[in-house]
Amino acid sequence: MILLDWFGIIVSSLLLGPFYVFYIFLLSILQETARLIVALAVNAQIDKVFIGGIFGFVSFQGINLDDSQGIMILLAGPLICFLIYWLAGGIGKGPKGALFNPLLRVRKPLAMISLRLGILSLFLSCWQIIRHL
Repeated sequence: MILLDWFGIIVSSLLLGPFYVFYIFLLSILQETARLIVALAVNAQIDKVFIGGIFGFVSFQGINLDDSQGIMILLAGPLICFLIYWLAGGIGKGPKGALFNPLLRVRKPLAMISLRLGILSLFLSCWQIIRHL
């Protein structure tokens, strides 16, 4: 089952950049697609895919978060965001503090939003890993 959480996407857009909601929605779908592909690759039994910005996750059975396969599933989302950041050309020269201020408009919004989404999603994924240990 694929669930779409608009509240999570709205909160994510407030944290990442309210001017770039389309990029946040697109990157959220790509992030959960990457997690889904990795979950299918390691033969996890997928219950649901929850698309919610930085709060998205893939619920699966048969694999624990204690082993490397569960960690690979969780970290696939932030890693695809970092890959998109790299492919989009990085931040480049922009205003100081652009990474931490979501209200600034930047020249490369896809790169900036994917970097912000990757960092926050990585923190939440690491928190889920630590919580299940």
